[in-house]
Amino acid sequence: MFELFKLFWDFIVLRDQARKGQLKPRIIVAGGLYAVLVYAIGLPAALLIVNHPGNRLDEAIFIAAVVVVAALTLVMIFLGFHWRRQFRSQQAQVADNR
Repeated sequence: MFELFKLFWDFIVLRDQARKGQLKPRIIVAGGLYAVLVYAIGLPAALLIVNHPGNRLDEAIFIAAVVVVAALTLVMIFLGFHWRRQFRSQQAQVADNR
């Protein structure tokens, strides 16, 4: 039941951001690609560890996958701050032109 409430709340928040002009197609695409990449990298590495416990090579692959996912997360955080700064500067320019 909580998951349904969470999905409903996410929909409301996304709709509000779209009305404010903060939700653009490049942000939607970047978020979708991020989610796909995290699952495409992390899930096979996790399944490898679960199905073959104790194998040193599998542990190294899992650690490498975690490092790649962490680096990808840091890049997405940087892009989020960058896009937010761009949006705020555009809003300030619009306010100055009035």
